[in-house]
Amino acid sequence: MKMILVFFILIFPVYFAVRELNSVEITNNRNLTSLGFDFKDCTYCYGSVVITNNPKLNLKNDCDGIIAIYNTRRKISGNLADCGCEIIGGFNKFISTMPSSCWMLFGNVTIDENSDLGVLQKKFANVTRINGGLSVQKTLFTDLSFLRSIELIDSDPYQSTVFYSIVIKNNPNLISLGMHAKRDGLYLTIRDNPKLCVTPEELTNFYAGLGLDSNLDVTVCFKNETSPKWCELKNTTSLANLPEGCEVLVGDLVFDEDFDFENSYKLFYVEYIFGSFTITNSSLRTLNMLPNLIKIRSIRDNKNPIHISNNSGLHEIFFTFSFQGVESGESCVIENNPSLAMDVHTCSILKGRKEPKTGNNFQNCGDDTTTTSVRKYDSTPLNIDVYKGVPKFLEVSHAVDDPGTVTQNNTWDRNFTFIEDSDEDEDEEPEKSTSCFQKSIYLNITVVLLIFLIFE
Repeated sequence: MKMILVFFILIFPVYFAVRELNSVEITNNRNLTSLGFDFKDCTYCYGSVVITNNPKLNLKNDCDGIIAIYNTRRKISGNLADCGCEIIGGFNKFISTMPSSCWMLFGNVTIDENSDLGVLQKKFANVTRINGGLSVQKTLFTDLSFLRSIELIDSDPYQSTVFYSIVIKNNPNLISLGMHAKRDGLYLTIRDNPKLCVTPEELTNFYAGLGLDSNLDVTVCFKNETSPKWCELKNTTSLANLPEGCEVLVGDLVFDEDFDFENSYKLFYVEYIFGSFTITNSSLRTLNMLPNLIKIRSIRDNKNPIHISNNSGLHEIFFTFSFQGVESGESCVIENNPSLAMDVHTCSILKGRKEPKTGNNFQNCGDDTTTTSVRKYDSTPLNIDVYKGVPKFLEVSHAVDDPGTVTQNNTWDRNFTFIEDSDEDEDEEPEKSTSCFQKSIYLNITVVLLIFLIFE
């Protein structure tokens, strides 16, 4: 009969004992299979915890709550499934004697030229989680499929002074990763693996959780099973062959004098670019065809993540408040754009591991804004008139919203055009109107007065 431990001290004193102040001990219960409560909700769980020698007790679903309360003050062993195994000493020595019951590892998994592939394949068969870091360097392995059972690599959120990383570096024979682990709260470095090709699915997993900065120098390989939301930029200037509905672009996106404005609506849903973004010698005034862009991540060392230069009419970039900047070891370069003002916010989000380089713009990063002259307001339509025509898109329309304005009501253009009032209308008084908000205030005041009079 399955026994479930329900944590009521007065009812089950045999299973739960407070041996000393702020201490919990669950030991030697041969039929205990589960706890039946959540440690996160335990108001009397302090100090230390001991959970040992319960041969049928599976703690996998309870470990996060236990770790949250008992950071290091815990002793857990001899159960059917403990809360992982602490890596003690050198990893190669540790894993050779690691019990097969270890499903989660605490600490740094360090795999190097001295690691035994046969031992790794055997010992990692049951490991599904690493609470710490992963380093694979200087090996001769062709893939890392021995890590395929790992579902999550995360840092210990209760060890705030420790910053873990995933590092896959300097493996000359590595062709593919062959792993499916998701990353949460760690830095990521994949570089100097000359034969390695990373799939979009593997990158999706690496960026599934809270990710810190990444340092990538990789080739991305598209396969038949790749999600249609991932799109490869084979031709950097023409968007004609780009599918609709792309959310992630891989490659180098270029806007120049030959910019394919007719197909630019296909960029509307793009959120991430793995590669680079260049805008040079264009007639663009805004980047309103990329309203949902969140981040640009470099995948090559020799490319600036963003290079914007020699655009005489460009006065606005980056784009919406959703844009979070770049992940790159190279600087963003923004120069020779006489209408472009690089404000403090824009400069801050364009800082990767290096400061952005700006020069010869209307306003540069670090300029004293108190002495900057005021730009002349451009009231002409934005982008539409530049390329003579609106791209083919079902939702494109023109609608009059308020007197004096015409909104370009489509999914890639959020700009509006001011229509100059004619001279004959200058002396006319504007029509007076009462807003819905004002009417609601008047109505509320009337109701209050009526109620007051009734009760008087």
